[in-house]
Amino acid sequence: MRAVTLALAFLVQGVVMDRDSRLRGFTLVELLVVIAIIALLIAVLMPAVQAARESARRTVCANNVKQLGMALQSYQSQRTAFPSSAEFKDIVPSASNLSWCNTSGNPNDRTNPWTVAILPFVEQTALHNAFDFQSSFMDNAFLVPPPNNDQVVPLPIFQCPSSRITVAVRNNYFGVQGGGAGGACLDDTGARMSFINGILYANSRIAPAHIRDGLSNVLMLGETRWCKYSSLKDFNWVLTGKTGSDAIPLQVAGVTNSPINANVQGISNPILDYATQGFGSDHPGGAAFGLADGSVQFIADTVDQTTLKNMADRSDGGNDQWQP
Repeated sequence: MRAVTLALAFLVQGVVMDRDSRLRGFTLVELLVVIAIIALLIAVLMPAVQAARESARRTVCANNVKQLGMALQSYQSQRTAFPSSAEFKDIVPSASNLSWCNTSGNPNDRTNPWTVAILPFVEQTALHNAFDFQSSFMDNAFLVPPPNNDQVVPLPIFQCPSSRITVAVRNNYFGVQGGGAGGACLDDTGARMSFINGILYANSRIAPAHIRDGLSNVLMLGETRWCKYSSLKDFNWVLTGKTGSDAIPLQVAGVTNSPINANVQGISNPILDYATQGFGSDHPGGAAFGLADGSVQFIADTVDQTTLKNMADRSDGGNDQWQP
């Protein structure tokens, strides 16, 4: 790099001296050489510039996870338990009933998700109070119905700046509803998984005392890049999920056998079906996670998957920790 810079300086100096002495302009050869050296400099510097930009975006993303984790902690301090992933009036999650999520699926039974519950703790009290908590937060068409649709506005705290999904009302940060090879309840396709062994899941009321593996060992939040329903419809941070034969929890995911940043091209509906099965980001090499103690870790996509699944389980009996 230093040699290229010195060569360019020497060439320019020589051209200027020659120009002064003989009163002539640049020759075509000299101009082409200068252009080639400038192109070489750009090629050398561009990866470094791009890496610096990605580092800045990753810092913003980690700060978002930190702020959301602190909001969840503040909610828990005020309410004695962390919020549920969403409130459903028509279901009772149960480890002994693997079809608890396959109930009637009445839209009127779907109230607010955790992303709405924490709004007062991220300086969005006015927006929180504008919601009608007696009305539905999601209809069967995966839309927020009136009157709550008026509150679906972009919030930067839910947006990773590296995300390739450009939907302004997206949520790139899902709660961790648990983990394991398979869910505690599945939809009819078996792809959309609900868990109940994490911290944020349907109708949950998890307090710190329930997290027996220790707050610093259990995942509570993670990045997702699967936050778009289809080319025609978009997930947003207000949608609460649904029950019924095509049940799907939203704003949360579980840690399954699918690794971080997994390639999901083989799945028939990679966005909708995979959204509940794992975490990932558009950062190279891994994704940001928030733990139950409020700390943030960037976990590599090469992490042992058994360790990651155990970290999603609040009480698996171990104290698994990812070591960078």
